[in-house]
Amino acid sequence: MQEYYFLFDRNKKTEVLFAQNRAVFDWLQKLSDDYCCLIEFSWAGKGGQSDFMIIGKNKIVNIEVKGFKGYLKGTLNDNWALDGKNTNEKNPYKQALDTANSFKEYLQQKIFETNKWDNIKVWPIVALPNAAKDSDIPRRGQGNFGDIVSDETELIDAIEKVKSLSIEINEGIIRRIARELNLKIYSVQELKTIINECVRIPIQPDHRI
Repeated sequence: MQEYYFLFDRNKKTEVLFAQNRAVFDWLQKLSDDYCCLIEFSWAGKGGQSDFMIIGKNKIVNIEVKGFKGYLKGTLNDNWALDGKNTNEKNPYKQALDTANSFKEYLQQKIFETNKWDNIKVWPIVALPNAAKDSDIPRRGQGNFGDIVSDETELIDAIEKVKSLSIEINEGIIRRIARELNLKIYSVQELKTIINECVRIPIQPDHRI
């Protein structure tokens, strides 16, 4: 991947921000330079928070990461159970779908402001890096819209197969999205260094876009 966008928070160390999502962050390194990623950011609106939002030339993908450890059982419509217990875990597919739809509405209202984007789709993916491989859960979303994955290969394949837009997203649009969300731009190598050293990200005005 060529570049990442990261929401700066002077009150948190990157180790905390990435504690649950580090495995998925590492998986995403396998994507080509044709993609960029918005990480740990939020926007106004219901469901307005994303772990990872992948943006390609003709696709936008929301990744909801869940750190469930153990055997999962659930459907697309009901809450999930962990290790056979009635833990009533909130349905992660619904969360991913709600977030995808919320970001779609945000883009339509704040970024594109044109009916050319009325049919835009944001593809939902649930990533479960710690779940048991034999968990009894669906792997595709309602009407095959969305994916539920548990390893690097499944995630990359799911992202690569998405073709949700008929209009190309160029660099100017990506920068406009980042600017509207008040995000800063960092290279992959910068983020790797920051994460490995577990230091706070300094304020660097030259990284503003």
